[in-house]
Amino acid sequence: MTTITLTRNELVKVNNRYVFDTTDITEISKVSGGVWEGKTYFGDTFRIVGGKSSGGASNEWFLEYAMAFGNQIIKCTSAIECFKTMGRV
Repeated sequence: MTTITLTRNELVKVNNRYVFDTTDITEISKVSGGVWEGKTYFGDTFRIVGGKSSGGASNEWFLEYAMAFGNQIIKCTSAIECFKTMGRV
């Protein structure tokens, strides 16, 4: 089971590992099994869905995030990769 938390100093932790190369995130909450929603410092919203808790395989993750033409769904292989992708967009 994957855990995603936001620390007091607004650092993201996925399974007790810090993710440093991502965009600034101000809030994140678990919506249901395998689904997290949050907001960035710039006011953009994002959604991360995946893992066995969502009914898929452990390496099936999806990031819904605002890009050039509105919200896009990006396929990733882990929750950490979802956050790293947000830092590159």
